[in-house]
Amino acid sequence: MNPYALPSIITVIPYVILALTVLLLNPRDRTTRWLGYMLLGFAASGAAIAYFHLATTREQAVFRNRVPYLVVLPSVFVFVEYACVWFGGAERLRELLLGIPVATHRWIAAAVLAVAWLVTLSNDWIVAPPIYNETTGWEHTYGPGYPVFLLGNGYVLTFVAYVLWRGINAAHEPVERRYRRLGFVALVGGLPVGAGLLGFVFPWVPGWPTHAFSMLPTLFGLFLLTYAQMRYQLETIGEFSRKLEEKVAVRTAELAQANLNLQQAKEAADEANRAKSAFLNTVSHELRTPLTSVVGFAKLIKKRLTDVMLPALAGADAKVERASRQVSDNVDIIVAEGERLTTLINDVLDLAKIESGKVEWHMQPVAVGEIIQRAIAATTSLSGAKGLAVHTEIGELPTVVGDPDRLIQVVINLLSNAIKFTDHGAITCRARRVDGAIEVGVTDTGTGIAPEDQPKVFEQFVQVGDTLTGKPTGTGLGLPICKQIVEHHGGRIWVESQIGRGSTFAFTLPSNGAAEG
Repeated sequence: MNPYALPSIITVIPYVILALTVLLLNPRDRTTRWLGYMLLGFAASGAAIAYFHLATTREQAVFRNRVPYLVVLPSVFVFVEYACVWFGGAERLRELLLGIPVATHRWIAAAVLAVAWLVTLSNDWIVAPPIYNETTGWEHTYGPGYPVFLLGNGYVLTFVAYVLWRGINAAHEPVERRYRRLGFVALVGGLPVGAGLLGFVFPWVPGWPTHAFSMLPTLFGLFLLTYAQMRYQLETIGEFSRKLEEKVAVRTAELAQANLNLQQAKEAADEANRAKSAFLNTVSHELRTPLTSVVGFAKLIKKRLTDVMLPALAGADAKVERASRQVSDNVDIIVAEGERLTTLINDVLDLAKIESGKVEWHMQPVAVGEIIQRAIAATTSLSGAKGLAVHTEIGELPTVVGDPDRLIQVVINLLSNAIKFTDHGAITCRARRVDGAIEVGVTDTGTGIAPEDQPKVFEQFVQVGDTLTGKPTGTGLGLPICKQIVEHHGGRIWVESQIGRGSTFAFTLPSNGAAEG
């Protein structure tokens, strides 16, 4: 018996098993049927080759011219199958190619390309070059790789199909995914088999361009490799895009939630601020009424002491005189502290009105120079008591639109603070035109404010005197009120200061561009 007969018979078995498995999995699917028919074609061709090797020498000579056409049948099945799968719908081909992870497509495609190239370009190793005999015609001998080819193609294909069918974690993999893997290996695995059978046919048909035919599976392998690489890149880009979209969606949701929380916090803060203003307004009114009476009676007592009782006690006992003077001093303290408390209450009421929008603004053209002069006149007693000179530097300025009483209040407050914190030197009040606006500044030569405390001076109820020596007491509301008034006029207010060298409080007002004042 021909030594190649047994390998030829054995190689038929895996093709039959694999074909029946594919056909029984999904017999109604057209693509599946073509896969099964292709594998049966391989089995039929293998059976023809086995019969050829079992035949006698004479029968082989008669059968020699028929074998090539039977052997080439599987290769025809391969290309017919590819065409049917393609024309049956690109989605079918995609489903088959999706049978295994996309990352491995490149390696499988490269392996298919290598096998196809080796099989078709190494025919000498499988089938030796033919020799023409005038009596028997073309004869050929088999190379050392022929049995390996017969056994290897079918069993390697079957083994790979078995491994892919089981999967890495078969207990948890759906049957559909394993079926797709099996279809993939049948589709791709047919390429080297068909290429090998073509290589077997080449020596039998003289004149066939062996290397030209060998390029067919090579080109298909290149196509598959290119497709796998492109699909891998597209899948990678798609995965990045999907993750990016997910991150954008998450960040958008987080931002929307943060905005919602911020809006809720703002509404809560506004509500708390309104409640605070209402509370301060109510409490201040309730405190100011009895306080006005207390201060009024204290002033009346002081007047009676000064006009009536103290003259009557002149020349009396020394103890009586000391007691009367102490009573007079105590009444002075009551009046001073009462007036200070009244100022605090008035500031609280003023701030509450401004924040609640209940202040009546009397906007009209105002001459800044006149505002400054009136403020200086109102603080003359304070500066005179400390022996401080107040200088002015006022240029030619246009008018501004504002509430004159409120603007005077701002300048008076700045001058009062400058006088309080200055023991020696002088105070300068300037007004000039800067970039289409009017800038008003009050400069002193007092103790100054530390850099870390400067942002706090415009906060409500905050006094930065902890860093100052000998700081007079205050309400902590004067500068916040000034800030509210200036901002209502469309300007801004700020401070520039150095410890030991004094401070400059300045604010701007939009220029009206009208006549000078």
